[in-house]
Amino acid sequence: MPWLEKTICPRDAIKYNLELGYRLCEGQEDVEHQRYEMTWDSFTQSAAKIRKMVRSISGNNIRINILFEPEDYKTGIANRFEELFIQQKIPHLREETTEGIWYRALDDKI
Repeated sequence: MPWLEKTICPRDAIKYNLELGYRLCEGQEDVEHQRYEMTWDSFTQSAAKIRKMVRSISGNNIRINILFEPEDYKTGIANRFEELFIQQKIPHLREETTEGIWYRALDDKI
């Protein structure tokens, strides 16, 4: 994959993930391969810059629409996000299409 040809510095990757809302898990400070976790609260707190940019493009309609394709279920990423929608009781519409499964937020304040 051409986009993988560029080597990414681990510090840059960690910084990027921290900006998205990931936080270092307890007891991981001195571990070589550290574990990070994102909660809905940490994501929404860190997402202010992203929201501002999206609003500049889309106006005030910032409802989240996520498409999970079959590959996303094989890797497990779709399952993790589905858990977040359920655990956080985010009002949403789940719609199965030929593309995959859409999750559409019903509240634009998330």
